[in-house]
Amino acid sequence: MKKGVPTITIPVQKVSSWADHGESSESIANKLGITVEDLNNSLDSLAEKNRKSAQRIRQRLAANDKRPKPNKHIGAIQTIKPVQPAVTSVNPYGFIPTQASAKQSSVAEALKATTSAQAETAKKAAPTVKKTMSTEAEALQLEVEKAEKALDVIDQTQADALAEIEKSKAAALQHEQTLKELAQKLKAEKAEYEAQMSKLNEAEQVLISCEGRRVEQTKRLAELKARLHDIAKPEIYVCDGEIQAENVAIPEDIDVSGWAQIIDLLPESIGSELRKKDAELLIRLRAIMKAVDRDDAELAFDNDVLQRAYEAIAASETAN
Repeated sequence: MKKGVPTITIPVQKVSSWADHGESSESIANKLGITVEDLNNSLDSLAEKNRKSAQRIRQRLAANDKRPKPNKHIGAIQTIKPVQPAVTSVNPYGFIPTQASAKQSSVAEALKATTSAQAETAKKAAPTVKKTMSTEAEALQLEVEKAEKALDVIDQTQADALAEIEKSKAAALQHEQTLKELAQKLKAEKAEYEAQMSKLNEAEQVLISCEGRRVEQTKRLAELKARLHDIAKPEIYVCDGEIQAENVAIPEDIDVSGWAQIIDLLPESIGSELRKKDAELLIRLRAIMKAVDRDDAELAFDNDVLQRAYEAIAASETAN
């Protein structure tokens, strides 16, 4: 984050969801009513608190920003240019025009209908993402959620115990003072005092117990998260001309119309061996790998030509 530049607090969950659905940096900035630079500064600020979350959002935005923008001339709704309101004036003969108001109303209604249609088209065009997770990973996810809920219960129990301690301490001190001032009520007040002290001791024992359980649950939660991270490792296999993946969010409706350009980018020794469906498969594979948010994703091929072509394309993109 640049020094001296104020940051804007952004809704991290919404920004992450928009990025997962293919929204670009410019589109998200427009939704938030800020500039792209403000969005980047806010992500820098987020990285100081949650580096992993900020890095994930940046990676998705970088991938989305590289996607070609749709051709505005194909399937686009023709917009109507706003008409400046006519200025009512009196003509030399004393007549006042009355048709300007009706025209402005028609144009306003047309603009409103066009804007609604454009918004609906944009909504339908948003890419959808289908997430897959293995059965073992799902089971571990449930265990993680249970551990987190158990910690929430511990936190609430601890808070109640602390409140009871404060309450009992105050009551004990009050009764102790009353015992000094009212000797005739010594017996009754002493009994109440001892009762409150008993509650205090019980609450302190609960507090001690909570601390022990907290350490145990925290350790278990860390172990479960570590296991989940390993189990949910992305695995992608290219076999018999098909892409098989596990623990990967696979983008849908991938545009493979540029398959010919893929072949042209490759060395002739590789490109000459590729078919159209091979080039289309490489385009889909590149889109899937860009959507993976982990550096340890496993990628394997059963075809040496496809593997060399993929590596050549990746090297070319890195160089650019």
